[in-house]
Amino acid sequence: MGYWFLLLTVRVLSRRPGAQMTPFEFVLIPLIGGVIILTTIGDDHSDINTVCAVITVGLMHRLVSSLKQRFPLFGILVDGTPLVLLKKGE
Repeated sequence: MGYWFLLLTVRVLSRRPGAQMTPFEFVLIPLIGGVIILTTIGDDHSDINTVCAVITVGLMHRLVSSLKQRFPLFGILVDGTPLVLLKKGE
């Protein structure tokens, strides 16, 4: 059950290819996987707790994403500033 819910959640939350994902989204996927593993391997094997934990992480992702769009300074804080490695061939 946890695997299918994880697959559905990742499909709903992230519609971008890997090259366009933000660092925050790269952290999000292992975090959700870790939440599912903890609820699967731990003492509590409840599907409801697994779903609630994944939904909470997903909602927090949406909240941070909307705050990044509304407040650009917050986006810089979360994602950092881009580093230019190559500019006009130099």
